Amino acid sequence: MTGFGSNPGALQMFEYVPDGLPSGRPAVVVLHGCTQDAAGYARGSGWVGLADRLRFKLVLPQQVSANNFSKCFNWFQATDIKRGAGEAESIAQMARYSAGSRTYVTGLSAGGAMISVMLAAYPELFAGGGVVAGLPYGCAASMIDAYSCMNPGKDLTRSNGATRCAPRARGRGLHGRPDEYA
Repeated sequence: MTGFGSNPGALQMFEYVPDGLPSGRPAVVVLHGCTQDAAGYARGSGWVGLADRLRFKLVLPQQVSANNFSKCFNWFQATDIKRGAGEAESIAQMARYSAGSRTYVTGLSAGGAMISVMLAAYPELFAGGGVVAGLPYGCAASMIDAYSCMNPGKDLTRSNGATRCAPRARGRGLHGRPDEYA
């Protein structure tokens, strides 16, 4: 286990590298949801089997309870979502350290919300990303505010004053029923 970043409760990093994987293959950064851990999510979601079959590396940041009691990534904390700071920088360091020929990023729930952060703060670092049941970057400024993003939701469209201030990364968002665990 390796801690990355300068915060006292630094995120942990795990990697899964299929046997005999040649250097330079793509990498996928995979972020778990609240109450989960990196290894359990990677196995349970099928990412390990997919990495074996399609021959790519997994980079698995793991939240620690010292940062968030429920082990949620802090996608709503101003100190953790800015380029060069907090958890976002920690995840970016992991991605750079483990980078393949192309690096992608995906996550579920709070991990998906943190993917929105990564795609907004570090668009040049990722060839693409997938947000699964996550929330948009900048939706919340505190834990209390995060709940209003989840339910009833917020209008963050350009007609509501939202602006684009950075290059965009390629991404895809997937969502089904309301997510009460983000």
